[in-house]
Amino acid sequence: MKIFVSWSGGKDCMFALFRHLQDHPGTEVHALLHMKRKTSAHGFGEDVIIEQAEAMGIPLCIQTVGPDGYEAAFKGALEHFKAEGVFTGLFGDIYLEEHKVWVERVCSEVGVRPLFPLWGETTPDLIKDFVSSGFKTLVVAMRSDLKPDVFLGRVIDEKFINEFGQLSDVDLCGEHGEYHTYVFDGPLFRRPATYAMGEIYEEKKHRILPIHAKQ
Repeated sequence: MKIFVSWSGGKDCMFALFRHLQDHPGTEVHALLHMKRKTSAHGFGEDVIIEQAEAMGIPLCIQTVGPDGYEAAFKGALEHFKAEGVFTGLFGDIYLEEHKVWVERVCSEVGVRPLFPLWGETTPDLIKDFVSSGFKTLVVAMRSDLKPDVFLGRVIDEKFINEFGQLSDVDLCGEHGEYHTYVFDGPLFRRPATYAMGEIYEEKKHRILPIHAKQ
């Protein structure tokens, strides 16, 4: 089976790919698909995504979101993959039904089969399994009301999970925008991805730690 992976650089897409490859070791990962917007809520740009893909040894496809909008750009990327013989896409959705429905509709209209390896799992178990699998993940954005001075810039580990879980009304995987991540090492990597940190700034309701690929 040949697949592409919908890719943000964060933990959900990474772990979805990891789980799928565990269950289907013969899978060929044709490309990671990164949708390039004008701004990023994750605190990093395509240079960091490129470095991550190179560290993993997986081809990267960057699709720019143009004036016609995200859906048109996404469909264009899917048509490109179909022309290259790739008819299956992998997505890191866990339980946000609205986004899953959108993905399923768009993929259906183009003739691509979407897969959701993490769908329906409980997020406390999922984040613990992610960490125990050996992934190293930097927290690059944190909602301003969730003690970003405590959590922003940390690598997710058991201590992080325990401390973050003590906050009220949060999802441990950050499914409601509590935080965003960048995975820089783990079992899917040939070498660690390198990065440099910038100065923390605030945008909308998040504190953001920008990172850049090291030169």
